[in-house]
Amino acid sequence: MSSSSDKKVKTARSSSRLDELRNEERPESPEEGSSVDGDGLCWPSTGTKVRKTESQEENANRLQKISEAVETILQCIGEDPSREGLLKTPMRYAKALMFFTKGYEQSLWDVVNNAVFSEDHDEMVIVKNITVHSLCEHHLVPFMGKV
Repeated sequence: MSSSSDKKVKTARSSSRLDELRNEERPESPEEGSSVDGDGLCWPSTGTKVRKTESQEENANRLQKISEAVETILQCIGEDPSREGLLKTPMRYAKALMFFTKGYEQSLWDVVNNAVFSEDHDEMVIVKNITVHSLCEHHLVPFMGKV
């Protein structure tokens, strides 16, 4: 287990990388008025590049930090995180949260996969029953459905 000074160094390194990216001039969006930057990442995405390019060790540190926060939440609501049924819950939740927000790491170009074509007609194309899932930014509660 790492000491608290190791954690401070790792957190400081991640924070300084985040500060670098915040100060870095972002590429122009390829489309005027678009919310997608030149890298295909949606705005705002200040921490997205950090998360997208982090090492396995940095990812493990991120999961551990989220897990520790969840353990604190469990204690604050009156639960015992050392109870058998909750022993692995903080890490499970951390992994679930990273899954629900994995779109932060995806570029629009990777998702679309060059499937946008110029066509010589003006008819509408309708796609139905697209499964969506996301995370409510106000409550951090997942939601899913079809559009």
